[in-house]
Amino acid sequence: MDIPATDLAAAVTAHDKLLKALIGLLAVKDRHLLDDLRAIFAMVDDAHPGATPAEARTWAQVRRDLDIIGEMVAGDDEEPPADRPAH
Repeated sequence: MDIPATDLAAAVTAHDKLLKALIGLLAVKDRHLLDDLRAIFAMVDDAHPGATPAEARTWAQVRRDLDIIGEMVAGDDEEPPADRPAH
């Protein structure tokens, strides 16, 4: 299936959001998932210390995304305000 160039940015953004949601859902069910992913990416980083600047930016973005997902998942443990029922 070919995606027109005009729709490529929307497709990439949609995939990014879907993958983050999936990782978040899995992380809620497995509290070690994000730590395991960080460990895997750290091994890749260690195996290729001469990464290009573009690769280094990509891995930095992966780490930021995992941190954001971790914050979202951790927020799930918080008690809801008294005027809002738990979900």
